[in-house]
Amino acid sequence: MYELDQRLANEILDKVDAQVRDQNPKAPKPTKDGAICIATNAEGKKFYAFSGPDGKAVFYGEIPPGGANADIKPKVTYSAS
Repeated sequence: MYELDQRLANEILDKVDAQVRDQNPKAPKPTKDGAICIATNAEGKKFYAFSGPDGKAVFYGEIPPGGANADIKPKVTYSAS
C-alpha cells in the first residue's frame, strides 16, 4: 500500500505544480516543501489534500480509479492568515 500511495502522492504533486505554473509561470514550485495526506473512505474512494510551505493554500480533491494521472484539476482554498 505504501508504494501505491507514494506514487499517487508524486502524481498529485506534479498536478499541483502544473496548475500553479499555469496560473503564474514565475511562481516558485509549491510542492518543494509541504505536506500531503491521502485517505480512503469506507467505499474505497481515495481523497487527497496538500498544503504548501506557507500554509495558506490547500489543494484537495478526489483521486479517480485511474489514479492521479487521470484528468484531475486540484481544487484550491486559501487562508488569509
